[in-house]
Amino acid sequence: MPKLSFIIPLYNAEKFIEKCLLSILQQNVPIQDYEIIVVNDGTKDDSRKIVSEMQEKFSNIKIIDQENSGPSVTRNRGLRVATGEYVWFIDSDDYIIDNSLQELLDILTMPSPDILYIGYKKVYENKRDEKGTGERNGTAQPYTNHQFLKKFKSFPPMVWLYIYRRTMLTENRLSFPEGIMHEDEEFTPKALFFAKKIIHFNRAIYCYLKREASITSSPWNPLIDINSKYEICHSLAEFSKAHSDSRDIWQSYFSRKTNRLAINVLDLCIAHNKPKLFKEKLAQLKRNRLYPLQAKASLGIKDYLYARYKMIQFNRYLKRN
Repeated sequence: MPKLSFIIPLYNAEKFIEKCLLSILQQNVPIQDYEIIVVNDGTKDDSRKIVSEMQEKFSNIKIIDQENSGPSVTRNRGLRVATGEYVWFIDSDDYIIDNSLQELLDILTMPSPDILYIGYKKVYENKRDEKGTGERNGTAQPYTNHQFLKKFKSFPPMVWLYIYRRTMLTENRLSFPEGIMHEDEEFTPKALFFAKKIIHFNRAIYCYLKREASITSSPWNPLIDINSKYEICHSLAEFSKAHSDSRDIWQSYFSRKTNRLAINVLDLCIAHNKPKLFKEKLAQLKRNRLYPLQAKASLGIKDYLYARYKMIQFNRYLKRN
């Protein structure tokens, strides 16, 4: 069994996929220590051909083909066939820095966390500017999930920042919600909640390529955006009811998170000038007790005051429309 499974969704990434794969393959560890699962999500360019040619040279590359279904379905498909003790979801236009994999495998072997949280740097296409959250020479710091939440109150949701113990995901039946956008916003908090041991390795290892024609920066239907945020808000609220104690720090986190998502849903309706949808979503939020301030006992004073301010804005919007 390999120590680590890389899961890479592939869709129209012919300019980037070779660099992505080589950044993994040209590391300081034997290729039998890890596997690379490339899930071809119905790509329309030469990405599939490039991966197939690389597969002939590297025996640890696996290719799975499917009709275009989106990143959630693609990642779930890769997770089902992964055999590694840990899984790392990598985007096809990103890459990892040289000679970093052995260091990661050492951390996964010795402290053996449920989740390893790493640093990253943002690189810009055709530019030299870089921004990030990490250091050149990082240190590994262990946390329980409660300690982690106290330290990182607003942790980033991007799934590629975390390396997960595969059995932790499968035993808790965690998968990416399909048919929506912003799936990381739902998946990551649930995974961190279930993790008993989390290690933060603050070295900038992952390189996130910020490009114009990516999934997150391409134009999308505002209706899908709004409905996705609502579905995530509702899902996290139901998850919190089922798993968190009312005095628990995670209960407070989920209250703040769902409160912000509920506000964001209504804000998006206003931003896209959709008064009918605003009233529909407001009714849904109220019906499911997700309207801002419903969970005010679990909110901090800043969140509470912010929610009150937004409610005044929303009431004014209703009167105008």
